[in-house]
Amino acid sequence: MGRQASIGFERNVVIDVTADKITVGNAFVVSGRLEHRSLVHFVVEAIDRHARSWGRPPDSFYWVPSLQFVVAPDGQSNLKILMAELRSFGLPSRVRNRSEPHEQQPSQRP
Repeated sequence: MGRQASIGFERNVVIDVTADKITVGNAFVVSGRLEHRSLVHFVVEAIDRHARSWGRPPDSFYWVPSLQFVVAPDGQSNLKILMAELRSFGLPSRVRNRSEPHEQQPSQRP
């Protein structure tokens, strides 16, 4: 019998949003100047690649990305696009607005 995952285990995915770029985790950068569908597509792919970097979850668990948006003052339009489209995925999310356009992204903690 195959391994059966039954419990979701949340892991934070910090998504830094500005007008020019969207950084998923500390490694995956997406241009913020893409057409809406392309923007969402590339961000979803980056979230998936980031989640795969976590490796296999413990037995009987599966990973649930918890999206932590950190938004620069000029990134609100990109946030609106992402939130509208990603809501259908049912992933937990939280938004923190930055006061400075280039504030340091918070550390990545599980």
